[in-house]
Amino acid sequence: MSGRPRSRASNARSFLELLEELEPGMTERLRAALPPPILQGILDSAATDWLDVEEINGPFVTQIVLELGPERATAAWRRYVAERLAVRPAFRAIVDGAASVFGLGLGAALRVFPIAFQQAYRDCAEVRVTQSAREATIVLDLAPEFARFEAYGALLRGVFLGMADLTKAKASLAFEPDFVARRVRARLRW
Repeated sequence: MSGRPRSRASNARSFLELLEELEPGMTERLRAALPPPILQGILDSAATDWLDVEEINGPFVTQIVLELGPERATAAWRRYVAERLAVRPAFRAIVDGAASVFGLGLGAALRVFPIAFQQAYRDCAEVRVTQSAREATIVLDLAPEFARFEAYGALLRGVFLGMADLTKAKASLAFEPDFVARRVRARLRW
């Protein structure tokens, strides 16, 4: 990790669109709750822009968890990954590449998770995946700026559950976030 942690603007905007479908009026609720530069930074950004985690994305994610609660927020990110993220061009290329090399399935998707994570979040975490035939452990060593926002736990849990849904795997998830130690560990079995 060499620079300031940042997140892909197009993912935040696309997630906001899904959130508005799931929870009509959510954009206005967020607009009322967040300082104006945060939501405007997301809405006015170009698809290829990166958002600063400390100034924009972290507060945005935190407010979503405050508005929905952790379980409903996790469910929304889960749905986003399963229904929207995988069809976005950058992620579709990663998914198609993994399928051609490793085959279809959760195991293949988890093999390329470190690459996919870097497409969404830069300089936010070092990601390692260890895997056997029907199990994978993912460890994210978080940048201090990213670890300041414990709401990312709901997001990451939703991402892992969404990956299982996307690949139609009947999987169990053991999710162990430790934002003080700046580490998230997830174990999926299928």
